[in-house]
This record gives sequence, structure tokens and C-alpha cells, in this order.
Amino acid sequence: MCLEIYTREAFPEDWAMTQNNLAVAYKNRIKGEKADNIERAIEGYQAALEIYTREAFPEDWATTQNNLAAAYLDRIKGEKADNIESAIKACQAALEIFTREAFSEQWAETQNNLANAYKDRIKGEKTDNIESAIEACQAALEIFTREAFSEQWATTQNNLALAYYSRIKGEKANNIESAIEAYQAALEIFAHEVFPKQWATTQNNLAAAYLDRIKGEKADNIEWAIEAYQATLKFYTREAFPQQWAETQNNLAAAYKDRIKGEKTDNIEQAITACQAALEIFTREAFPQQWAETQNNLANSYQDRIEGEKADNIESAITAYQAALEIFTREAFPQQWARTQNNLALAYKDRIKGEKADNIEQAITACQAALEIRTRAAFPEQWADTQNNLAIAYSDRIKGEKADNIEQAIKGFRLALEIRTPQAFPFGCLQSGRNLGNTAFNAGLWEIAIKGYEQAIEAVEISRSWAMTDERRQEIMAQAVGVYHNIVQCYINLGQVDKAIEYAERSRSKRLVDLMASNDLYADGEIPPEVQKYLQDYDLLQQRIDQERERLRREFDGNRTLVESVSRQHQREAVEFSKDTIQQLEEEKQLLWEQIRSHDRVLSGQIQVVPLDFTKIQALIETPKTAILNFYTTNNKTHIFILYQNKPPQLHTCNNLGYAELVQLGGYEWLVPYSESRQDWITNMGDFLQNLAQELDLNTLINRYLSDIEELIIIPHLFWHQIPFAALPITLSNPPQPPRAVSFSDLKCDR
Repeated sequence: MCLEIYTREAFPEDWAMTQNNLAVAYKNRIKGEKADNIERAIEGYQAALEIYTREAFPEDWATTQNNLAAAYLDRIKGEKADNIESAIKACQAALEIFTREAFSEQWAETQNNLANAYKDRIKGEKTDNIESAIEACQAALEIFTREAFSEQWATTQNNLALAYYSRIKGEKANNIESAIEAYQAALEIFAHEVFPKQWATTQNNLAAAYLDRIKGEKADNIEWAIEAYQATLKFYTREAFPQQWAETQNNLAAAYKDRIKGEKTDNIEQAITACQAALEIFTREAFPQQWAETQNNLANSYQDRIEGEKADNIESAITAYQAALEIFTREAFPQQWARTQNNLALAYKDRIKGEKADNIEQAITACQAALEIRTRAAFPEQWADTQNNLAIAYSDRIKGEKADNIEQAIKGFRLALEIRTPQAFPFGCLQSGRNLGNTAFNAGLWEIAIKGYEQAIEAVEISRSWAMTDERRQEIMAQAVGVYHNIVQCYINLGQVDKAIEYAERSRSKRLVDLMASNDLYADGEIPPEVQKYLQDYDLLQQRIDQERERLRREFDGNRTLVESVSRQHQREAVEFSKDTIQQLEEEKQLLWEQIRSHDRVLSGQIQVVPLDFTKIQALIETPKTAILNFYTTNNKTHIFILYQNKPPQLHTCNNLGYAELVQLGGYEWLVPYSESRQDWITNMGDFLQNLAQELDLNTLINRYLSDIEELIIIPHLFWHQIPFAALPITLSNPPQPPRAVSFSDLKCDR
């Protein structure tokens, strides 16, 4: 209506102002098609600029240029790369008038918009663009201080966080930490009650940072991400903010797909449900880019899906990736195109339907396509990811020469590890290091395998040092135990028994070494008061547990003279009561232990303890007549390392005594009978020990390696802790001198 009065001819200045205001309204409009609203906003700003020339109205011209830049950044129609270039051009034009000295506030606001444009820029070097975005945000913060411009300060903190999140230079882990800090700073101003929309946007961004976080507990980071996304959805409802609601559903799907806690099957189904919800809003016609993004996430979930037929799920994933590529063309969305090609390669690699050989060829082709965009210079992290995937495809390749394929696979894993270092990308380093190790191991290339496993182990141990609980540290080690097994075998195959011993110890003594390091830190006796209180409470709980066990023992002794049926009934009741009491006390003790450990400087300080080398282990042997028998069981064999004081270590291997066989022997044939049928256990003890001595080939071990040894220190592993080694029967061809002593070192650690 205003434009019917304020015509261009009669009131040009008022007409221009109204066009500018109308454009602002269209840009913020919720009703109607988003793409059309932004087009009308751009038209309005451009119309205003026909009157607001630089010469006649410099300040209005600069303001409108800044507004036009924001509209181009949000534009859906047209080429994304060209839209961003138009936004940058408009910001730079505005800065010709909005200097820091003359228009400090407007200068800072324009710097903010310029930062957003550089962050999303497609043309030019990605690395340089992100650095320009960070510089622009930091420039804006020189004016937008928390005290003077709290809202703008928080907005700029949010934008700075987005730039750090996308940063290529520097350590990825540190960049994400900087992003999280900036988001949390923004949330100090953007409270839910005062700035609900900004609060929701920042929560959404913070969730994305936690989802990709490298430091800290991976499982906890994902839970924080899910919690933040769910918080966002309290404001971004489907009715009020359909686009943001759908975007958050899409992000939530990615979090559920990667979730560690909870049932994996349920998590994947929730991810699929969230993607399908997002697609109710993100239609191909209305939101083509977001539709394609959601198709990509849906495909990721189908690829990991447990429910349904695996073959059908992979076909669904391939279909969704191909749908995404109809929008994510190389010309319009090169980064998204490359990412989807990378994901499609993984789906073809795992494909069940079709010819296996052809599927792998398609995986290789897709990876090579992705690498045309994902160059090392522009996208080092993504380049390494695709190199790893390409190497996996070559390692599985059927066509071509086997030796050439292995060579290509090794090359790809090595390239990936140049970026995926233990410190920068520990999870990726574990993946690529293990892949390199396994590929070389299967080809009998022991030295190359060792290089891969060494990097994987360093990554595991760094990740473990970041874990804040003993339980999580043990989980991390359990997930990587195969890497330790294989590197031990590599060194054995090379005849380097000393190095094999180092890695065997390194794999199984972590918690003990942590506790020893903690003890060293408190060697001066200065234990913090809060820790001292926890220790006292811990001792009191242990005393109560001991008293309960003793009470139960005395009760059993006192009831032996009662009528048998009454005695049995009483004993059953006493056992149940005692079990419940002891279990409750043990649970309290475990919680208290976690409190104690949370104050431990090795655990809470994330200190990575240096492992022992062979010379330090050997130095523990006091005399030439003493030897250590160090047991180490892998999936398919048991190694017994023999260590001496002043000569090279030796190796005795039981090839058919792996973990499964040890569980059968030490568990089902030894511990279970002891618990359930003591008399049978006693009756069969002789046969069991005789059989075990034969499995260990004990006579050969003693005659070959222990003929001049008078003292043994035995370091068991796993179920070997339960075996009475002194009772094992032996037959010696040349009996050694009567031993001075037999010493069993049953170390209380994770073995």
C-alpha cells in the first residue's frame, strides 16, 4: 500500500526506503516458498539501489549493499558459488563506506556478513577462505564487545565458532574445541527465555560440534549432541519453524546413526525415522539442496541398518545416494558431490547383489571421482578419508593383478596416514593404521604391517588417555586388542622377541601402569583432603563387606547341627540375603572408586603414561638363575615368553591353544566344576592338569629353556591366573638342580 503512495517518480527516496523495508520483510518471511521470498527480497534491494546510489546516499547505499549480501548468502535459486561471490562483492562495497573510524558498528556488522560469506565460499582456496572468515569475525569482535553489544557479540561468537568448526589449518581437535568454547560463550547471552530463536540455532550448531568432537569420550560427545538437538526441537517445532525443524531432524538422524550408547538396532531405526520426518518438509521441489542432504543421511543409515535384509538395505542406500547426486552435481555442489561419491563407494564395496568384482570396480571409480574435488591441498581431512576408502577397495579387488592391488592399497593407507596422525585424528588413524597393518599382515609384509599397527596403537593410547573413566579406557583397549595381537605376531615372525614382549605387555597392563603412575604422583604423601575422605569411606565399605562374608561363614558353621531340611532352607535364605547385601555394598564401593579415580591426576589430567621397554622389564630379574615366564594368549595361540637376566629372550608357542580353547579349559573345565561340583572337580583334577601340561608341551618348555633355572616368576594372562602351575605334572629328561624357590607373580591388572 505504501508503494501506491510513495511512487518512484513522486517520492523516490521514500520509495527506495520502502523497497528496502519490504525486502527485509520478504527475507524474514515464514509463509510462502522460501526460495521465492528471497528472490523478492533481492529484487527489493536492487530496486532500492537504483535510487540509493553511492554518490547521492552513501550510507543508505552501503546499508542496502550489506542487506543484499545477506540475501545472496541465503539464496536458494541460482548457482550457489555465484551467489556467494555476489554476497562478498556486496560486503566489500559496503565496507568502502562503512569504515571502522566513521561507522564502527556498521563496519563490524558487515565484517560479520563477510565472514559468513567466506566461510561458505566455493571459489578460491577453501583453506584461505576459512582463515578470511576467522579474521573477519575477530575484527568484528573488536567493536562488538560483550559489554557494549552483547547480542551482536554473541552472534559473532556463533559465526566464529562456525568458522573454527570448518577450519582446515591447525589441529582439527583444537579447532573443534575452539568452536565449542565460542558456542558456549554465545549461549551465555542467548538464553532460552530472552533469545529463544538464537538459543535454538546455537544449540543446533553446538550439537554438530559435539558430534564431530575428537577429544573427550566419543559416546558422551554423541549424547551431548543428541541432547542439544532435542533441546533445539523444543523451540523449532514443525508448525512454527518447519524448515529449521526438518534441518534439526536431519542432524539428529546423523547423531543417532553414530550413537554408541543404547541398542545399535534401535539407534539406526531412529535415524531412519528422523530422516523420513525431515523429508516431509524437505521436498525436492521446495528445498532441493536440503532434500539431497537428507537423502545422503538416509543412505548412510540404510548402509548401517541391522533390521531387514542386508542386501536390500544396501540397495536402498545406493538408491538414496544416487538420488542425492541428481541435485549434488559436480558443477553446482562440488563438495557435496564428492562426499556423496565417497559414500556411494562404500555402499558399492559392501554390496551383496550384483557381481562382486563389478561392485568393487564401481567403488574404485566413485572414490577416484571424489578425489578430483577432495584434493590434499583443499580438503586434507576428506582427502585422507577417501584415500582410506579407495585403499580398502583395492585390498578387496578381484580384477587385476593381486600384487598390484595390494601395492595400491598400501599406498592409499600410507597417504591417508600422512593426514590421519595419532594426535590430529586418532579415530581415523586407528582405522587407517589397522587397515594398513592387516593388508600387509595378510600379504606377509611384516615390516610394513608393523608401521601401520604402530600408528594405530599410538592413536589408541592417545584416545585412551582422553577417556575420563577406567571403564571407558578398558573399552577402548578391548576394541583394539587385535592390533596388539597382530603386531606381537609380526615381531615374532621377524625373530624380534624382545619387541614382541614389549607390545604384549603394552596391550594388557594399562590399568596397572596407570595406578602405578598415580602412586608415583602421590609419592610425597600429599593426598588432597577430598581424596583422603573418599579413601577412608572406601576402606570402611571394604570392612563391612569383609564382615558380612565372615558373618555368613560363621552362620554356616553354626547351622551344621540343625535338622538337614531346616539347615538347607536357612542356608538358602542366608545366602540370598548375604548376596543382596554384599552386592549393594560392592555397588556403593564401585561408585566411590569412580569418585576417587575422577580426582586422580593420571585419569582426570588425561596423562598418557609411557610404556616400559624391554630393558626395563629385564632389569627386574635379579639373578642369572631366575627366569620370567610371561603368558600371552591371542585368538589362535598362546605364547610363553621366557625372559632371562643377561641373555636374549626365548619363545615357546602353543599353536592350538587360543582364546576359545583357554575359555574352555580355564572356564568350563576348571572354574565351573569348582563352583558347581566340588567333588567332581577334585576327582578330575589329575586328568585336567595332565591334559593341560600336554597342551602347554610343558616338558619341552622346561628341558629347552629352563634347565639351569632355579627360580621362576610366572606372569599369567586371562584365565591362566586360575591355574596352579606348581601342580602341573612334568617329566624331565635332564632334571635341573632342585629349585631354590618358586615365585608366582599374579599381577592384579587387566589380564
